[in-house]
Order: sequence, then C-alpha cells, then structure tokens
Amino acid sequence: EGIYPVDPKLYPNAKKIDSISYKEMIEMSRLGAGVMETTSVEIGYKNNVPIYVASSSKDTKGTYITENKNIINYKSVIGIAIDDHTSILTIKDILSKSNDISTVFEILSNENLEIKIINQIVSDNEHTSLSFVVSKGDLGCVDKAIYEIKSKLNHVEAYEDLDVSTISVVGKGINYHVINKIFNIFKENNINFKQVFTSELSISFIVDNKYKQRFIELLGNEFDL
Repeated sequence: EGIYPVDPKLYPNAKKIDSISYKEMIEMSRLGAGVMETTSVEIGYKNNVPIYVASSSKDTKGTYITENKNIINYKSVIGIAIDDHTSILTIKDILSKSNDISTVFEILSNENLEIKIINQIVSDNEHTSLSFVVSKGDLGCVDKAIYEIKSKLNHVEAYEDLDVSTISVVGKGINYHVINKIFNIFKENNINFKQVFTSELSISFIVDNKYKQRFIELLGNEFDL
C-alpha cells in the first residue's frame, strides 16, 4: 500500500509514509529495506521523475519518492532498515610490526569477499585486531579465509560471528540529539552493540539477534515511526 518506515512484520505499529526523498529511499534500500530496488530509485533521482508506490488492488493513498523540497512534513528520522545478511569476521593478536596485516588482506582479496566495513583495534604496542563486516552469502569463502589465515599465521585467533543483524536509523536529521536518544536506548534497556558506523544519512549498529526485535520496537516508539 506504500512505504513504511519499518517492516510492519517486525513493528506492527509502523505508520505509512506520505513522502520520502530519493536519497533517503536509496539509503534505506542500500541498508536492507526490501520495498524498493536501489537502482530503480537512482534512475528516478537522476532524471528527476517522482515515483509513486501504492497498491494496485486497493484504492488507498500510497507514498511519493521525490525531491526534498516537495516533502511537507519533515522528520529527522524517516525510517529503520534491517539487514539480516550480516556477519563479522574477527582476527585477533596480529603482530603490528610484521607482515601479518598484508597477509590477511591478501587472503581476503583472493577469496573475493564482499567487505562492508573494516575496523582496527590496537591492543597494545605489539598487537592489533581487525574486524570485517561481511555478507552471510560469503560463508564458504569466509570459512576458507579463516582456514588459510590460521594456517599462515598460527599465532592469531580468527573466528566469525553469525548471530548478528545490522539495524540502521535513516534520515536527513541524524545529529547529536538523535544519536544521544539512541545511546540512551542502549543504556536504559541493557542492550549492547558490537559495532557502529555512519554515513551522511544514517547511523548503523550491529547487534546480537537476541536484541534485534526489542531494539527495533524501542526505536520505532522513540522516533514515532
């Protein structure tokens, strides 16, 4: 019937959106919202053609994807995107002053892994850790990569965390006020996150799946989605 800010199957209270900007819809699609294919919205954006999403069998108002200036009711947070195809590959005890890091990247390159995010955590002056956010679709390649990394670098610890999802808060107004509200949700509800990353229009958190449903509901309530 239109575009919802959150998947109604996960958040039944979701209120249908009257209009959303091209860039926000592209960001939602890129981060896991399945209602629109990213390329279709990009074509509309590049050619300045409004897109109307509605039911073909019901006479109900749908959602316009259009330019920012055509949107009347501006909201700092427009929606939440959920990506269940996330996993984390972690490699610990890498020797900083060695060829360990180049060896790791060479192995990952040979396996053609789809790496979404890379984080490096320095443990001390001698050791560092690398964490890669990858797609669950690459599981076979990740298993091979872990095997090769352990074979060539037997002093490191390498493992994959599969029981996680990426929850992204999307909107034109992702500022410190919004971010503070999200971190208060984590603090007040004893929810932990493993990683966080940002873009111009979103802030994304990788959380254990045991927190997923509760976190989505709390975000929906907090931002009136």
